[in-house]
Amino acid sequence: MAKNLEARPAVGANQPEGTNARPETPREILIALSGILLGITLASLDQTVVGTAMPRVIADLQGFEHYSWVATAYLLTSTATIPIAGKLGDLFGRKGVYLIAVVIFLAGSALCGAAQSMIWLVVARGFQGIGAGAMQANAFASIGEIFSGGAQRAKWQGLIAGVWGISSVFGPTLGGWLTDTAGWRWVFYINLPIGLVALYVIWRNLPNFRSSALTRSIDYAGSLTITGSVISLLLALSWVGGKDGWSQPQVWAGLLVAVGLLVVFVFIEKRAKEPVIPLDLFKYRTLNTSATLAFTVGAVMLGVLIYAPLFVQGVLGESAANSGTILTPLLLSVVFANILTGQTIARLGRVKPLALSGTVFLIIGTVLLLTIDAQTQSWVITLYLMVIGVGLGQVMPTMTISAQEVLPRARLGAGTAAIQFSRSIGSTLGVSIIGTVETSNFYDNLIKVAPANTPPALLSRLQDPQVLVSAEARNQLGAIAAQFPNGTSLLANLLQNAKTALASSIHSGFIVVMVVALLALVAALLTPNLKLKLKDKAKAKPAEPAENLLTLD
Repeated sequence: MAKNLEARPAVGANQPEGTNARPETPREILIALSGILLGITLASLDQTVVGTAMPRVIADLQGFEHYSWVATAYLLTSTATIPIAGKLGDLFGRKGVYLIAVVIFLAGSALCGAAQSMIWLVVARGFQGIGAGAMQANAFASIGEIFSGGAQRAKWQGLIAGVWGISSVFGPTLGGWLTDTAGWRWVFYINLPIGLVALYVIWRNLPNFRSSALTRSIDYAGSLTITGSVISLLLALSWVGGKDGWSQPQVWAGLLVAVGLLVVFVFIEKRAKEPVIPLDLFKYRTLNTSATLAFTVGAVMLGVLIYAPLFVQGVLGESAANSGTILTPLLLSVVFANILTGQTIARLGRVKPLALSGTVFLIIGTVLLLTIDAQTQSWVITLYLMVIGVGLGQVMPTMTISAQEVLPRARLGAGTAAIQFSRSIGSTLGVSIIGTVETSNFYDNLIKVAPANTPPALLSRLQDPQVLVSAEARNQLGAIAAQFPNGTSLLANLLQNAKTALASSIHSGFIVVMVVALLALVAALLTPNLKLKLKDKAKAKPAEPAENLLTLD
């Protein structure tokens, strides 16, 4: 039988120098992991808990024009921080970087809670995002430090992904409850007691792994250029949502700046002593396929999470609460699939079968979404979303496990951060493209189905499908329609036509999701069929030469 070979780091090579010992007993492992889990809980909750509080925030602080920037600022800084924080963890030790990240996150949370204006809140959210990105980058890398065996990592990566999913599921509910009872500021203040416990547990129990193979040299030029490139890209994509979409000059200016800085970044990284993202990482076929999977999974997940509720509200006419309810089974299926996938990988000792089956579920789920229409019941949509959730839950743990199995310990943080970074960029880029397709197709479809005698004043007001989910916007539209003969019946027909147009345009967006899911399948097929180590063999025998190869089936 033919063998595919991929270079694998020497067993026992690049061992930590002058650091805490790896936890050995189950009790020591659980205590060490508890701090990581608390940090992940903070970061994941904060991505979803804020949304339900925002209407109250706007009512209190005013500044509706800055509404979207509360989320955008957090996304910008957290995404840009991921690769830098992963590299800093390699250089200075995961524990120290993690502790600093939690401190920054808590300081940002306190500033958010104390905000006296929307500008204050936006800046504080950006600062908070720095801590969140650094926590995200080092949390999954820390698992790779604690467990050197791929099978062991699989069990715990699945659990951590499950904790992330559970936090995401209950975040909106928690945010709404805190806002209604204690006030919106406690959506941020609640992080403080949890974070202080996390700080103590991490300080006392997390080993401070750091590779002795790396010098403490910081690539300032690389850090600045990759941060500038990411910020330019995300800003450009955030502007795509405007009236003119991709035709806006600032969108293309942002994209050009992003590409230009990326070229400069690659030039710098080739010559840097300790690059932020070592380009030789991408010589590993496993890392390339894992990063591609992360990118596609990010696009599929966020695309479905954003546009499925729009279909339920805008086309089916359900309430916002009901549209949120249909997502809960999806997220719960992600959680359970994550946990089961980790256990299955640990037993099989293989990652590729789960990556393949997960992408197949993604494709099946997106094909099913293409069959929904205005007559589809919401429980059917929930069932289809659960299929996608099972796929996401199977694929997500495989990306990090595969990468950590082949990377040298000296590059563990940078490699893991590259996976998280790819998923974040995939989410943002995917949602922007899907949103552009949906928005442009909606108005085109509306013109096709609207009656020929529709007044332009009514038609122009329906350019934004938000009118289908906002009672206030519909009331304003009704006042305009009353000025025309038979305005009430005309508006009723027009709104029904708008629902048909919206359903068709969301289908176009789901086609994009399906194409991305097919790309995920290709990446899974190209993923090497790694045979995972069942346990840490570093103590069982001396270090093997760096040329030792991992045999793949």
